[in-house]
This record gives sequence, C-alpha cells and structure tokens, in this order.
Amino acid sequence: MKNLPFLKLHLWPEAIWFVKETYKLLHYLPQHEKFVLTNQMQRSAISITSNLAEGAGRISGKDQARFTMYAYSSLMELLSQLIVAMELGYLKEEDIELMLSKGNRLAYLLTRLRQGQMRKQG
Repeated sequence: MKNLPFLKLHLWPEAIWFVKETYKLLHYLPQHEKFVLTNQMQRSAISITSNLAEGAGRISGKDQARFTMYAYSSLMELLSQLIVAMELGYLKEEDIELMLSKGNRLAYLLTRLRQGQMRKQG
C-alpha cells in the first residue's frame, strides 16, 4: 500500500485529517440536513483526497497541478460550508475555528504543491 503515489504526498495526512474531522462534525447536523448540507459537505471533504489521489496518478506536472487545484477548490467549498453550518447554529464556533486554522495550513500546502507541479517537466 505504501507504494501508492498519493500516500507519498507530504500533505496527505493533513488532507485525511480534514476528511475525518469533517465526518465527526457532521454528526451534529440535524437529520433534515442529511440530503442537503451533510451530503454536500461529505462530497467536498472526500473530493479533496480524491483529487489528490487522481492527480498523483498523472504523469505530467500540468495534469497533476490541475487536480491539486481541484482539491484546493474543494477545500474552499468545504470551509464555506462549515461556516454556513456554524451560522445556522449547527456547529460550535470553536470547532470551526480549528477547521479554519487547519484549512489555511492545508490551503498553503496545496498551493505550494501546485507550484512545484507546474514547474515539473513532462
């Protein structure tokens, strides 16, 4: 399993942390949000890691960078949804502050990864 290219990404553990923490927080959302906000937040969180994995399987740096950009966009979408859930009173501000702080770090790492991929030949 350790030979999978996406597991070699230095930011992979932080991306996985984001998925796990998001899923923990989703338990606090009301049942009537199950098919709307909950579902969308799950999809956004999973999209971060899915796009990193797909990009890591690409050969050219340009292709890899495109999927890293998608992962970044999914992160931004998720952070927005977390703020909405907090504003609706579903999640605590302290929980969202931690997610935003970790989200800023992950966004930085994704940006740096993308910059490196864009410089890569092939």
